[in-house]
Amino acid sequence: MIDLSGKKILFIGPKYYDYHTNIVRKLEQWGGEVDYYPEMINTFFQRAAKVIKGKFRTFVQDRYLHRLLDSIGTRYYDHVLLIRGEIITPPFMEELRRRLPQANFTLYQWDSQKHNDYLPILPYFDHTLTFDPIDAQSFQLDYLPLFYTDAYKQIAESPQPKEYDIAFFGAYHSDRLAVVKQIDTEAKRYGLKFYHHIYITKFSLFRALLRSKITLNDLHYLKTFTVDSSVIHDIYAKTKAVLDVEMTHQNGLTIRTLEVLGSNLKLLTTNTTIQKEPFFDPHRIAVLNRSSIELSPDFFAAPLAQDPRLQQYHIDHWLTTLLTRAAQS
Repeated sequence: MIDLSGKKILFIGPKYYDYHTNIVRKLEQWGGEVDYYPEMINTFFQRAAKVIKGKFRTFVQDRYLHRLLDSIGTRYYDHVLLIRGEIITPPFMEELRRRLPQANFTLYQWDSQKHNDYLPILPYFDHTLTFDPIDAQSFQLDYLPLFYTDAYKQIAESPQPKEYDIAFFGAYHSDRLAVVKQIDTEAKRYGLKFYHHIYITKFSLFRALLRSKITLNDLHYLKTFTVDSSVIHDIYAKTKAVLDVEMTHQNGLTIRTLEVLGSNLKLLTTNTTIQKEPFFDPHRIAVLNRSSIELSPDFFAAPLAQDPRLQQYHIDHWLTTLLTRAAQS
């Protein structure tokens, strides 16, 4: 925890589930005065700009960034925190630095550089941290894994009877459906109860069916609606283990990984880099071969004690590390 009494903070980042509100809440609890702005808004034109490249995308994104600058105006800030910054451009950052010469600028990346090329805006920040250990090594950045929030800490502190052996929530992408189908086959083989929710937009579902990437037999795995965070918390509290399937081009630990471990649940993951983390424990974490998955019933049956090393990944420690390193830059 850091004393932020009287400090004014400009926070720009993704509006994703309730992560942004959790960060704002913590900063305010520590005495900070926070102005939060989403890095982009979910409008029809913004969604279209993701699909339509060229001048249309540039126009839509630049218009939003100009509106963002208008909203920020000439207000004073001690600290600027940017998370990801998918559409943030060097001209935007140059103008922001011109307006806020006294502020400390911190960038945190929870996307890999291959997925979101943030290198052009690096020079505008006093300190940059990333969740991706390969990016950290390649670009000489500080490595800082993601976090879990109080809701998941509460699951660990108030354990409930288990209704499921495995649970999965996630959006449809890459080979996630193939992995979930393999897990489902293995679960049925060993009599394990598997709760799964793969979210896909109606448009993406229609397109995938036309392109034969999805068959009619796959439809029961897919949902065209998202669920509230409270639903995820409720299912996690009732399950023994959670499945994590990271994007194939990412190396960093997903936020789901930390949420599962912070909940004192077991983790099934396709991310092999987790074996290099100081908290890795094969009794707690099963690393899967995403092309040939095999489950062991013994993994689910073994009791699980809490690991105090995982406390350092709570949002309090994450934010403290983020802001402390920024202050030292």
